[in-house]
Amino acid sequence: MYSFLSWMLGIIFLVIGYGVVVAYPVPDTRLFLFAVLAASPLFISSALLLPPVREAVYDKTGKWLPDNARVAVIFALILVSVVLNGLCFKEKERFILEKEARQKAESLAAYFAENKAGIISELKELYDNGKYQEVENKAFKYDTLKDPEVIQLCKKAREHKLLAHVRKIPASQIQLNKNIYERLLTLCPENEKYNAKFNYYLAKVREKEEKDRRAAARQKRIDDQFAYKTGPHINLRRYIQNGMNDPNSFKHVSTVYEDKGTHLIVLTKFRGKNAFGGVVTHLVQAKVNLDGDVLEIQATR
Repeated sequence: MYSFLSWMLGIIFLVIGYGVVVAYPVPDTRLFLFAVLAASPLFISSALLLPPVREAVYDKTGKWLPDNARVAVIFALILVSVVLNGLCFKEKERFILEKEARQKAESLAAYFAENKAGIISELKELYDNGKYQEVENKAFKYDTLKDPEVIQLCKKAREHKLLAHVRKIPASQIQLNKNIYERLLTLCPENEKYNAKFNYYLAKVREKEEKDRRAAARQKRIDDQFAYKTGPHINLRRYIQNGMNDPNSFKHVSTVYEDKGTHLIVLTKFRGKNAFGGVVTHLVQAKVNLDGDVLEIQATR
């Protein structure tokens, strides 16, 4: 029974290994080597099971692999074969995709060579009629062929399309203008007009970025003067508390400010105890500089 099982499993592994090799009948050396490598663990497993092979190895080496060790080795070889078969399958898919891509490219090149005059004529007609997007769409199909005439027509169509677009954009949209002239300059590096326009809008963009940076820094300088977004002005609160009968009774109600450019006008409403211990509400209007220093108390009530 044991001998029969060894024969049966040995033959099964041998057939499966052969099936792995012939399952990839494509003329690719790398893929064939992958298939042989994936089948090798199955062939080795078959050799470990078939009695004639085991006996031949014993006659040559005088060594006999115990049954438990042989089962463990065969199990490990099967796992290795499964992993290698997965890699082999992926390699086959890659090969097929590459083959299909090559066939499509060859077919396209043959079609273009046979019909080039008509294709160029059609592209020129579309260009002359101002259908620049259609020129790009049709030329894109032949992009991989790198034909000089198609490239030139596509380039001119793209240039005129961008020009038509940029004429509709207000000069105030400096970032968009800069981006389009940058693309035009990429298409026509020697064009002085595009170069001048690009540099003009680039300077404007950088000027705006610097202005925005300074404005953000200035706003942060102002925001840092307040305890939180709607909180009291830190230095003005301290100034008010220093003049109160009971500084600990200070309760902030609201604070608003007006930016005057060189300074702020801050209006704070708060509650606190008076000399008689009663809680009263006050309003204080103060002038503070951009560093948060209280310059003047303009009004109180």
